[in-house]
Amino acid sequence: HRIYTRLDFLRRWSLVAPRRRPDYGHAWRQITERLRRERDFCEMPVCLSPAGRRIDKPLRYPDPWSFTVDHIEDVKVRPDLALEYRNTRPAHNRCNRMKRVRDVGPPSRQW
Repeated sequence: HRIYTRLDFLRRWSLVAPRRRPDYGHAWRQITERLRRERDFCEMPVCLSPAGRRIDKPLRYPDPWSFTVDHIEDVKVRPDLALEYRNTRPAHNRCNRMKRVRDVGPPSRQW
C-alpha cells in the first residue's frame, strides 16, 4: 500500500505542475554534441576537479565529473540566449551544480 501525500493528490488533479527542465530539443542536442567534440576542458571560472580541468568525456550523468553544458548568461535573465552557441561552455557536472548553488543572490537579511 502506498501512502499518498498532499502533493501527490495535487499533482494527480493537476493543481501543481510537475517540475521539469525545459526541453530545447534538436537544437540543444546539436550544441551539446558540438561542444563535446570541440572542447576538452572545463571552462568554469572556478573548476573543482582534482584531475585538473580536463573533462573525462566517456563519463555520463550523474557522475560529478561528467560533461555538461553551462550557460554563460543565465537563461532566467536572458531567455533569448538559451540556444546560442556563444552563450555556452563545457563544464563538469559538479562545477555547474556549484555555480547554481552560489547564484542564489544576496541574503534576505544580516545573520
